[in-house]
Amino acid sequence: MFFYTNDKKFSLKTAELIGLYVDNYRMFHNQSFQLNPNYFFKVCKEGKVEITLKENDNYDVFDKDGLNVITICGPNGSGKSTLLRMIRDIDALSNTNKTLFLFKDENGNFACTEKSKLSLLTKNGSEMKLSLETEVQGYSQIYAEGDGLFEYEKKSFRTEFIDEYIKNKSIYNLSWNNNEYDGDLFTHFRIRVEKDLLDETRNVLVRKGFTFLEDRPMDEYLIDYPLAFLLIIQYQGSYFNEIKITDEELKEQKFSSVIDIFIKHTVPEKKLALYKKINSKLQDFIWKKQKKDKEFSFKDLPLDSPPKKIYSLKKYTEKKDYKRSIINEIDFFIKDLNLFNGSTDSYITMEPIKLFKDGSIRALYELSDGEYRFIEYRYQLHFAFQKAIERNSCFCWFDEPNNYMHPEWSRIFWEKLIESVRIIRNELNLQKRMSIFVTTHSPFLLSDLFSHNVIVLKDVSEPGSVRNIIATKSEPVFAENIGKLLYKNFSLEKTIGEIAANEIKDCLNNPQKKGREFIISQIADPLLKRLVKAKVENETSKN
Repeated sequence: MFFYTNDKKFSLKTAELIGLYVDNYRMFHNQSFQLNPNYFFKVCKEGKVEITLKENDNYDVFDKDGLNVITICGPNGSGKSTLLRMIRDIDALSNTNKTLFLFKDENGNFACTEKSKLSLLTKNGSEMKLSLETEVQGYSQIYAEGDGLFEYEKKSFRTEFIDEYIKNKSIYNLSWNNNEYDGDLFTHFRIRVEKDLLDETRNVLVRKGFTFLEDRPMDEYLIDYPLAFLLIIQYQGSYFNEIKITDEELKEQKFSSVIDIFIKHTVPEKKLALYKKINSKLQDFIWKKQKKDKEFSFKDLPLDSPPKKIYSLKKYTEKKDYKRSIINEIDFFIKDLNLFNGSTDSYITMEPIKLFKDGSIRALYELSDGEYRFIEYRYQLHFAFQKAIERNSCFCWFDEPNNYMHPEWSRIFWEKLIESVRIIRNELNLQKRMSIFVTTHSPFLLSDLFSHNVIVLKDVSEPGSVRNIIATKSEPVFAENIGKLLYKNFSLEKTIGEIAANEIKDCLNNPQKKGREFIISQIADPLLKRLVKAKVENETSKN
């Protein structure tokens, strides 16, 4: 990746993303996108590249917290997610002829992904002419963090979240009108074996030709054979084909017998003692109640089967270190058999839970979709700020972050995000400005923003022509009535549902409509109800 700058000392480490120009990509054609609320940005490409930049002398509620916030809105299919992905994939797109990105560092120097001429109009009215033609190469990847689109990212959140929660509970605790919604979000953790381990073990054995009777639930076999499960899933490719199983051994039998046969063929006799020793350690770690762990009695807890160890969060670091030593021992044992196909660490997790006074449990995955979303975007925000310390220009992106949230949580979204940013900045001692890009269909998010924080995408395609979406300036939205925002920024045609609108229209046009009086009596909007009743009574009096 390389840039063209007005000063070879340009620092990508402190750079802010100012704007994006799209030459011709999907629904965007010759479009300039202002990605920083402090500047007006426009590109003209007629032979040479000319960039016009104007400093905005506007107050911004996010500025004192070192944030550049841009929210993208528009109807379905208007390209919100496409634009967000282009920003996210900046490193891959930066040196293509489809796009142009402009940056500014903390010293006021600019860099562009194409050679260009920059005209900067400052707040005091003076104009600066800059030539961005000095090539700078060798920068490492620009880093973006946001909504997890891939399964491995979601698994990372589930397995690593507890570390972040212990360090920064105040970021993640759910709240309602500034009161604690549920006290601590999590109070304990339990040792958990991922379901993937069961499924993958079964698949390996089936592919090898085994048939077995499942005389008890599959996960119960883990109590006796945890190491065997981890060992079996390592058999891939040539290792898998080298195992010679007799026809007699492939006959249908108990699952436990199948495991014994597999281990007999794969673990040399001289290593069986070590195998049993490690297996016993693993059993103790995951399930067995040890005398020194007196905090709970399993018989008093409604745990799922098989029972899993539960510990206070205070013991998390201790148990995490112990888990690491066991996993290292397991991985070394598997490597010694020449079977290593990746660490087994991800199959055994330490899952955060809330333990209530009545003994009931709520795990991370048992949170509602809205609650889960509430803490997930904060985790991503924290992760991005951590990366900003070591990486180049860094920003966060969230595609409709208030999905699944109650309207009140949507209304306080930005307030809670700023609270999180302040806590994170204080913890990390991070001064770097950060950009946050958001898409939304929600008027609740817009009512906390100024027009310079909002990009409105609009379809201006001619019938039968290539689709063409443009970025338009938002009308004033700050402190606007939520209902009006639906009209102005989200192309809402009516303030009531379509079925309701059609039924009322039918009542007005058809005096013989069945249920007419009942429908009118049920209209909840008092003004609309009076208008409909008055029109019906007027038509009746005429007749």
